[in-house]
Amino acid sequence: PLFRSLDGGRFVAVPTYLSAKPGRIFRATVLENGEAVATASVPASDGIPAVLELPSPRAWSPEDPHLYDLRYEVLDGDDAVDAVSGYAGLRKVHVEGDTFYLNNRPLFLRLVLDQGFYPDGIWTAPSDAALKRDIELSMRAGFHGARLHQKVFEERFHYWADRLGYLTWGESASWGLNLSGNHPGQARTTVPAEAGSSTEARRV
Repeated sequence: PLFRSLDGGRFVAVPTYLSAKPGRIFRATVLENGEAVATASVPASDGIPAVLELPSPRAWSPEDPHLYDLRYEVLDGDDAVDAVSGYAGLRKVHVEGDTFYLNNRPLFLRLVLDQGFYPDGIWTAPSDAALKRDIELSMRAGFHGARLHQKVFEERFHYWADRLGYLTWGESASWGLNLSGNHPGQARTTVPAEAGSSTEARRV
């Protein structure tokens, strides 16, 4: 996993390996505009963290969706025997009372409810461009994020959200939940109404 600290201005990579051989080195590099800005090398063994201190940390936000490029390598001497590349943003989210904070600043969330439905694909987007267009249309309408509902969204949706500066808020899917002890195909919720009566909603 990759941990990030906006306040500390660092990334911390904690790798795991399918097979680790003694003497190998794990090297992590952070790049900005193609230039290495931080690097760390540690023994290639499960759980040993590589701490990447950023000289001039720049946060990710809807106004400035800045992303760093990452490169991980496993070295055997001078030879890279394995390598992978990716990206990451530096951001912090927390709540104080009833106020949501992004990067230590209060943010009023303007999130559209997105159920990920497509007329020509039902729950599957017909193309990568369609995923990007959904975000662009939402942003044009004044939203800076979405509550993702009903399904697990495609990784490419989150890719475009990262690139375009779009917050995503994942919600649990609403099917298959049975809290009543009834037949597995039923979900029943009982909500008290007035004394001595109840209102019951059932979905099969």
